[in-house]
This record gives sequence, structure tokens and C-alpha cells, in this order.
Amino acid sequence: RRAMSSGAFRPGARLSADRLAKDLGVSRMPVVQALRRLASEGFVTAEPHKPVTVAVPSPADIRERYLLIVALERLCASEALARDADGLVSALRGRLADQRESDGTPAQEDRHDRAFHAALWDAGGLPSVAAMLEMLWDRGGHYRALLFAHDGYRSARLAEHAAILDAARS
Repeated sequence: RRAMSSGAFRPGARLSADRLAKDLGVSRMPVVQALRRLASEGFVTAEPHKPVTVAVPSPADIRERYLLIVALERLCASEALARDADGLVSALRGRLADQRESDGTPAQEDRHDRAFHAALWDAGGLPSVAAMLEMLWDRGGHYRALLFAHDGYRSARLAEHAAILDAARS
């Protein structure tokens, strides 16, 4: 999952259970089980008599994933604000400050972006929802890496996070 989210395995790449087992230094069976789980989560496609490949989401799939993330983050925000608004504001402020202080490499931006949103997920106090958000977030890792490589995306993310912080303060 981490390799797919980071872009080490690109969408459409073939995955061999034997090769992965050898590379990881484990037996084939846990790799096969992991691939089955990844298929159930939408990270890979696994069809009988065909090679396992990293999933290639359509634009509709990506749109649906972001709609789900927005809806679930709204739920977390609502719960967090009702539970401890000051704590949420403090957590978001700290994550945004960390992001502003970083040198902005794509890998760092992705870590800071996730940390900012994870602070919101955690503050909601809904562990099952947070787990769903983590899985949805991971499925979009390769595409976020491409976005973070573009000029101007960092400033857009910082502005988005500042707007979320301002909304939480309000």
C-alpha cells in the first residue's frame, strides 16, 4: 500500500507475488493474502487468469474519492468542534506552521498535507471514519505526488489549509 501511495508502483504496473515475496524476503502466501486485501480495498485489480496490476482509477473514481473525503472530513470537523474546538484549532495551527516551515519538496508536502488532514480526522474522535479516510487518502497518493511537483500547488495547499483553520476558528 505504501509503495503504491508513494508512487513506487505506478498505476497499471504488474505485480508478481513471487517477485514481491523475494524482494520482501517473505514467503509467497502472505504476499498473496496482502494482494487479495489490496484488491478488496481498490488498490489493485486481480482477476482470474490475469496478472495483478496496480489500479488505474478513472476520473470518475478520483472524483468519487474526493467527494467521500470531503463528506467524511466534514463529519470529523463537526464532531471535533463539538468536542474540543480549541484543541482542533491548536492542532491545525501547529500542522500548518510545520508545513509553512518545510522546504516544500513533494515528499515533504505530501507528509505535511496528510498530517494536517489527519489532525482533523483524529480530533473527530471517530476511529472508523479516520481509518476510512486513511485508506481513501492512500489510494490517491500517486496523483498527489504528481500535483505536488507542479509550481503553485504548494501555495494552493497552504491557502486551503489556512482557510480550513480560519473556518475552525470561526
